[in-house]
Amino acid sequence: MKKNNTTYWQDVENKVLDPEHLKSEFGEGELQFDIGSIKKDRRSFLKVMGFSFTAIPLASCMRIPVKKAIPYLYKSDQVTPGVANWYATSMDPMKGSSLLVKTREGRPIKIEGNSLSPITKGGTFGTDQASVLSLYNSSRFKGPLLDGKPIEWANIDKKLEAALNNANDKEKKIVLVTRTISSPSTLDIIAQLKEKYSNFDHVVFEPTSQSAILRANEECFSNAVYPTISLDRADLIVSFSADFLGTWLSPVEYTKQYTSRRDLTIHNTLSKHYQFESLMTLTGSNADQRFSVTPEEEKSFIINLLAEIQRKAGRSLLPPGQQLPGTNRELVSQIAGELWEKKGKSVILSGSQNKDIQIMVNALNSLLDNYGETIDLYENPYFKGPKDQETEDLISTMEAGEIGAVLFWDTNLAYHYRDTQRFTKALKKVVTRCSFASADDETSVLCNYVLPMNHFLESWDDYFQAPNVLTYSQPVIQPLFGSRMAQETLLKLAGSTTKYYDFLKKNAEIKFFKMQTKKMLFHEFWNHTVHDGLSLMNSSLSKKSDLAKNVVALSYARLVKATLNKGMTLIGYQKVGMRAGDMINNPWLQELPDPITKATWDNYFLISPIDAKKQNLKTGQVIKVATDKVTLVLPIIVQPGVRENMIGVAYGYGRSVAGKVAKNLGGNAFPFVQFSNGSFNNIATDVKVDITPEKREMALTQTHHSMEGRDIVRETTLKEWKVDNHAGNKPSIKLVSMWGKHDQSGEQWGMAIDLNKCTGCSGCIISCNAENNVPVVGKKEVHSRREMHWLRIDRYYKGDEENPEVVHQPIMCQHCDNAPCETVCPVIATVQSSDGLNQQVYNRCVGTRYCANNCPYKVRRFNWFDYAHDDKYENMVLNPDIVVRSRGVMEKCSMCIQRIQESKLVAKKEERPLKDGDIQLACQQSCPGDAIVFGNLNDPKSKISTLLKNARKYRLLEELNIQPRVNYLTKVRNKG
Repeated sequence: MKKNNTTYWQDVENKVLDPEHLKSEFGEGELQFDIGSIKKDRRSFLKVMGFSFTAIPLASCMRIPVKKAIPYLYKSDQVTPGVANWYATSMDPMKGSSLLVKTREGRPIKIEGNSLSPITKGGTFGTDQASVLSLYNSSRFKGPLLDGKPIEWANIDKKLEAALNNANDKEKKIVLVTRTISSPSTLDIIAQLKEKYSNFDHVVFEPTSQSAILRANEECFSNAVYPTISLDRADLIVSFSADFLGTWLSPVEYTKQYTSRRDLTIHNTLSKHYQFESLMTLTGSNADQRFSVTPEEEKSFIINLLAEIQRKAGRSLLPPGQQLPGTNRELVSQIAGELWEKKGKSVILSGSQNKDIQIMVNALNSLLDNYGETIDLYENPYFKGPKDQETEDLISTMEAGEIGAVLFWDTNLAYHYRDTQRFTKALKKVVTRCSFASADDETSVLCNYVLPMNHFLESWDDYFQAPNVLTYSQPVIQPLFGSRMAQETLLKLAGSTTKYYDFLKKNAEIKFFKMQTKKMLFHEFWNHTVHDGLSLMNSSLSKKSDLAKNVVALSYARLVKATLNKGMTLIGYQKVGMRAGDMINNPWLQELPDPITKATWDNYFLISPIDAKKQNLKTGQVIKVATDKVTLVLPIIVQPGVRENMIGVAYGYGRSVAGKVAKNLGGNAFPFVQFSNGSFNNIATDVKVDITPEKREMALTQTHHSMEGRDIVRETTLKEWKVDNHAGNKPSIKLVSMWGKHDQSGEQWGMAIDLNKCTGCSGCIISCNAENNVPVVGKKEVHSRREMHWLRIDRYYKGDEENPEVVHQPIMCQHCDNAPCETVCPVIATVQSSDGLNQQVYNRCVGTRYCANNCPYKVRRFNWFDYAHDDKYENMVLNPDIVVRSRGVMEKCSMCIQRIQESKLVAKKEERPLKDGDIQLACQQSCPGDAIVFGNLNDPKSKISTLLKNARKYRLLEELNIQPRVNYLTKVRNKG
């Protein structure tokens, strides 16, 4: 109760106790009590134990520390204890998505996708979900540094500005090095810097560059932008090494589009997908037909495909009867025929860093009338992407001593650049070296100025995620450390006293307010856009163009002379979770199993089963791979689907300067990057391989790759499904139960997972970790099969191990009606709730693990240790609605019971029944493929009830008759 703005408490007898009374009763500071002297009555006991807020066991004499409960004297109207706030924000579009951030008492704890975004439509990837943990990275800088010593912001600003002025006066170049920029306000600040400093230059560097696409589009269309691709409009997709479902350009967007055409509950057909690649990628694992090829074979196929399409279009550039070199003419003819039938409804993609190949892909899409249908090109003045030649020129200019100052923003060339020794030597010749890194990295330790930048959840910014979609990021928490937005520093260096927020808002008023018609007043437009996280702009920038014949002829001349490699070829790639290593210090991502290899906490060489048999190699064997300049020693994984004589290695590991999670983990593969024809290339030819006697333990979460005749995943083809909707899912034996029937009145929860729409991206695993406080156990414990993930994605191979078909299947607690775990628990710690969920009562569990032994799905986890929670910053990410489990208890998927209860309370407060869709589980909400559906089985209008009537529906190991509540829909491939 309150009186005159003073907070009072009440004792158990409802007697008002003011602060003075409390002091007289208990004294001040830490209180000492002799238990023997305390009166043996309930009132005195509750005073001691209640107001101490402690659960320390009683002893004959002890000190009970006072933990004060501080009330809100003036309560914020935006914060209600125990109730979450949600804020819209965005990541850089080259790194993430439009997002919603859940905060509890001012702490961001969970990230979801923004369903208002027309691009990602509410989808996220694991990297989006894990970014909230990176916010609480205790390795972040605590303030600016000058020559390694702390300094005040005002002082370092003056010194840096003086240093730049000095460089400019001496006619030395000043260079800002960034990643790809799609922020109009940031580009405006850079333009101001160019006006102030006569020798100012801006270089864009991407560690895993796709600059060949930009160069090809500039040559073909005078428009150096990435294409806007609409896979949802494509009936036929032909992809050459473009991992568009995993790491290529905009995978969340493409996953949404791709899976929308794989949904047989809406359509009666599927899009068709051909994938050509050397390594097994996430995209290749989802293809209807995948072809394992070498890079040279891939190049040859594209040449011949273009020649065949040109013949069909009557625009052949070859003399009659002349054939281009290449193999498998029959396959070329088949795919060319299918593409020609799907003119305007197909799309051809390539991940090649060869500009001429990208030009030929443009020519194919043009001849097939795909521009304006499945592909669009927009003039985008608010975008600057990489030109790899500029990075090479930068290093050369530094070596020549012509650069007076260089500023690195969100770039780490001392790690990502292909020749770190060359870069390090060149950088030492630059007098003023500035890094905006948020934590120590290989480049920041070489810089004399370190100005730590904010995490994106602490920052304002604007982005054009598409030419007509303006998005904003807003801070959802005050900066935790002594950091600042990099744009604030750049504004000061440009001579402006404006704060970046004001600059951002003014830009919106001048430029973007007039590009929309929905809001008449600017403040309405601004508030609406920040609240929603985005605004749709009116745009007429679409530009369709045809290709000149001579451009294609030039590419023929360059490509027709293909060279054959004599030795092994190494191909660098990005893991879905680790990408280029920007969040390598994030333990959630380190422990995320790679969707293909199921490996965690390391990188490794991928080799084909053929090469493994030749050399008698097995997974875990350590090999040395070398070129004339680079040597890397790593263990191998024998990976089905890898082409013979090909070796794969993931980027993002081998950091020499990083936080406690990432330092010296794995090996750095970036030195294998080649520079040729104006682009960085991930392919190194003629590498030498030596086998060492060493073996290493691999932290794999799945080592069994076969279903051994059991129909764990049920499959069929589109042709068979059209004849019989039950194809691949025929009823088996009639089940007889010894169990009594459960009362299934009221709400009864269930789940359905469409295997056609699950790509295996594993974002749901990170989402589950964040929502349910799932602990990270480390490499050693993963190797001991003690990982704690409540959800896993099983991956199975089918067919030839040189080029197998792959299926992905999410597995969590199946919440069985006849649950075998319940029958063996000696303390009734696992029970079924009235609404059909299998509940785990932690404070009743004694850890016998009988339930895990009796579970056929192996989804129950035993908590072996009291995992450390001694990092006060990392603890801030914990969800207060979920208990942090102690050592010695079983845990498993709870179907996000806290979300179910929260939605029930909201519906009750609004005096209405629960609606279908009110409850979204963490895995369901984050899934970019919309593969997971959850709802009330007793609601005949719910989506889950509709799916359970589908002929493709089946239950996992249903012959056991344990009646799981999780259902699956048969996977259908469009082949044959």
